[in-house]
Amino acid sequence: PSRRGYSYNRATAMAIYRYHRSNEDLADALAYLEDLLRRVHLTNESRVTSCLASLTGYASWVHQERPVVVKTGVRIDFDLGCDVALGGELSRLDMTASGYRGILLSSRISPDWRAEPRMPLLQRAVATRYRRDEASVTVGVQALDGSQLTSVHFGPRRVAFEVTRARQLALVVSGDGR
Repeated sequence: PSRRGYSYNRATAMAIYRYHRSNEDLADALAYLEDLLRRVHLTNESRVTSCLASLTGYASWVHQERPVVVKTGVRIDFDLGCDVALGGELSRLDMTASGYRGILLSSRISPDWRAEPRMPLLQRAVATRYRRDEASVTVGVQALDGSQLTSVHFGPRRVAFEVTRARQLALVVSGDGR
């Protein structure tokens, strides 16, 4: 069994973070990924090969597109009130010509990701955390191999609607909104 909390996809994401921290040293990131997979007992040969290929593809995308990466592995802790917070991890925060882009890396991208309530909430959370105008923040998804990058800006009405819904749910979860 693998160490709790690790999967092949999580290990690949961790190696991508390492890649950015090491000034885009692919050899270092590949060695890190191989070592991490071994340490957490993820040893299926075809899955390991797939992870290494994803990391290599991602590095190729970075080399070609040259994104301005501000930070990777950003912890999100967005207060919804009633001692309830929306938490998680933003894979990458980029600076773009129009502002900031928060990206979730994934092995499988849902065709309906834009309809997910978490995306407008993520836009608000990024704007709040970095004290930026919400109008300058987009959020999106990208495959672990660097393909399928797409992002969107949600208008203020959609963001406000999802934040209100999440806060109402927080009331119910906390027991204050019975």
